[in-house]
Amino acid sequence: MKINLEIARICFEANKQYCKENKLFYVLDTWDELPSNIKESIVDGVQKVKANPKVTAKEMHDNWLKYKKADGWKFGKTNDAVNKTHPNMVPFEKLSKEEQFKDKLFIKTVKAEIAK
Repeated sequence: MKINLEIARICFEANKQYCKENKLFYVLDTWDELPSNIKESIVDGVQKVKANPKVTAKEMHDNWLKYKKADGWKFGKTNDAVNKTHPNMVPFEKLSKEEQFKDKLFIKTVKAEIAK
């Protein structure tokens, strides 16, 4: 079975590709260039899905919000890792359908990787 870090890397790449294809903001960095707090956030998401395979996209977003807030992030019009602002620091229902789908994609990617 793949370890959480491997699955997190795959989730990061799937998310980046989805964002690119749908003209959404995405981090240009490679996995290796990501700050450790961003990597930890993704690994935390993988652990959440593994612990509760029936987790919903809303619950994943809420978990992400909680993790980000604990790391000092707040709402901002731009995604800025230096100032720790992010436009998705809002309730799940306020996200666009495309942004909501990213949480569904994350869950599906984790489950697919676990099943391999």
